[in-house]
Amino acid sequence: MEPLPDSALDPIKQMIDDLDVTSVFGEPSVEGETTVIPVADVMYGYGYGYGGSAEGEGGGGGGGGGKATPRGYIEVTSDGVSYKATENETLIALAGILTGVWSIFWLAITVMTVAKAVAKVRTAEVTQE
Repeated sequence: MEPLPDSALDPIKQMIDDLDVTSVFGEPSVEGETTVIPVADVMYGYGYGYGGSAEGEGGGGGGGGGKATPRGYIEVTSDGVSYKATENETLIALAGILTGVWSIFWLAITVMTVAKAVAKVRTAEVTQE
C-alpha cells in the first residue's frame, strides 16, 4: 500500500498556521497613543488514519477542529500597560459559533483531500495490475 502523499497533510498544516488570536479577533488596533491587543485561549486538535489489508482493500478518514476563547485585552497607553478581562457573553458565544463554522470548513477540506489521495492511490494500483 502506498503512503498518503504530502498534499494530504496540507489542510492540517494550513489550519495550524491560520488558527491564532488574530484569525478570530483581528490585529491589535491603534488609536492615538493607545494600542489594544486582543487576548484569547487558542486550542486545536486533529487526527486521521489510513489503512488497508493485504488484499488492497482499505480506507481512511479524519477530522479536526479548533477553539478560541476570548479572555480580554491588553491596553497599552502612555500611562502604562493594563489587562482587562472580557465579560461579554454574547461576544464569547459569537466567537464560538465562528470557530465552529471555521472548523467545519477545514474538516470538509481535509476529508476531500484525503478522499482524492485515496482515489489517486487506488487508480495507480489498478493501472499497475
